Amino acid sequence: MKKVIYIITTILLCMTSCTDIHDTYSEYIKDGEQIYVGKLADVNIQPGFQRMMIKGSMKYLATAKTCIIELVGYDKVFTTDIDRTQPEFSYEIKDVEEGNYYVKITTKDKEGNTSLSETYNVDVYGTEHIATYYPKRITDIQFVIADNSLNLIWNQADNVVEAIVKYYDSNEQLLTLTVKGDAASTNLPDWKATSILTVETRILPSETALDIVSLPISEYTLPDDPIVEIPRTNFANANMPSDVVNGYGGSVEKLWNNDTWNYDSGYHAGDNQGVPHHLTIDMGLTATITECELFFTGYERTDWMPRLFQIWGIEDVEDLESHEPDVPSINPAWEESAKAKGWKQLTTKNISVSGWQPSIKFACDKEHENIRYIRYRIVESLSAPHVGMGAYGSASEIKFWGKKVSLLQ
Repeated sequence: MKKVIYIITTILLCMTSCTDIHDTYSEYIKDGEQIYVGKLADVNIQPGFQRMMIKGSMKYLATAKTCIIELVGYDKVFTTDIDRTQPEFSYEIKDVEEGNYYVKITTKDKEGNTSLSETYNVDVYGTEHIATYYPKRITDIQFVIADNSLNLIWNQADNVVEAIVKYYDSNEQLLTLTVKGDAASTNLPDWKATSILTVETRILPSETALDIVSLPISEYTLPDDPIVEIPRTNFANANMPSDVVNGYGGSVEKLWNNDTWNYDSGYHAGDNQGVPHHLTIDMGLTATITECELFFTGYERTDWMPRLFQIWGIEDVEDLESHEPDVPSINPAWEESAKAKGWKQLTTKNISVSGWQPSIKFACDKEHENIRYIRYRIVESLSAPHVGMGAYGSASEIKFWGKKVSLLQ
């Protein structure tokens, strides 16, 4: 009997407990069971220039038919159908002002059931934000003597994808060059002096950004043909039949050995050579010669330094000997004969005896292009005779400056 009473008591207690549970949750289920739709997964919102792109996985969207996208606080709601034939969900919102946005995303099925909403944050960029970026700028333009090209030296700027460079070549053809964002330098093999070069910098504000944006175009003026010191590494004695014979330890090759101190460093005419006389230098390149510097022998003034001298030049001719004047340098008719054979008189220089200096630098009177061979001609020495013993000439070093320098191949 006791056993029966225990069983009845247990049943009554269970019934009372279930009634309590029903009373507790009845308020929440009075309108029926709530059904939630699967939500968009792995959501990624990419910022763009006044736009955004929303992407996500549809792996949980078994019943969802539409996606509701709200820009919180902006009173903008966008509704789009969900197309499960696509590999992923994507939706673009255009014409968005730049700024920070909270984006709330909800999915809904055909019965009106919705998913739990998720909110994401994104920064949309625009004109004001883009203006904070530094463009790729040219910090220096370097002339390359070896091939007459230009090296553009660049700064380093963040978020630069590339720079579009437009410039004119020597034939006035407009060329376009794409430079990588991290490039330190760019070579222009052919260019037009004093022409305009433009640089359009293109940036990507972030790794996930949608749009590459161009910054305002920068303009640069390319230099005039730069005047540079002519490299003397390829200089050689042309050894022409009419050239002066050296003596007293002198030689033509010493005119470019960078020694201006020693008495016998340079050329020194031998006995009975006479004045005027000349020597010929093969520069091993072609150039337009614009300036010359002549260093005198030793550290003191000598009777054999020039009072009056000339610099002549001729192009890269095929047979230099066929361009030799018909008379020797000491002959008064030499100048006319030299011109007739193609030599160009670059300058004539008369040195003032007062205020003597170890060297003299001067500009050429005329500029001639593509000069390869240089002829130095002393017309009158300081106080030496024109003929006989003591009719000498000497110099320690010779240097040239010019433009359009081109090394011989």
